[in-house]
Amino acid sequence: MWGALFFWLLAGYGALCIVWQASQRLRRRFQRPRPLSLVLVVENAEDEIEGILRLLLLRTAFGMRERRIVVLDAGSTDDTGAIVQRLCQDNPALSYVRVADPAHWLDALAQLCLASPHVSCVYDLRQRTSWHDTIQDLQWLVHG
Repeated sequence: MWGALFFWLLAGYGALCIVWQASQRLRRRFQRPRPLSLVLVVENAEDEIEGILRLLLLRTAFGMRERRIVVLDAGSTDDTGAIVQRLCQDNPALSYVRVADPAHWLDALAQLCLASPHVSCVYDLRQRTSWHDTIQDLQWLVHG
């Protein structure tokens, strides 16, 4: 008797949890989330930039949020700009901004942030150790 009552209480609780989760998912589906806008500051990253951008575009492609990735080149002297510009032709979510004088990259960053109403994150990828952290952060940003 008590076992059956306990079983039905747990079953009712489970059913309520399922209904609650389904209603929350439906509510989130019909809300328009804020766009995901990232600014990546790079310099002399020709060896890694294509892989990083392709991975970011792939990881954000299936999210519910509209995405925009801006690559701010802080005065690269290698082929970083050519690689990013080639990727921009295939991906409308990707754009490239080059700063002629590396000393003024912070001013260009401020202008980018003021021009866009929804800049979610700014990543300085000039230090090689931060790339892996950027990918991990994006997992959270895209999928919540």
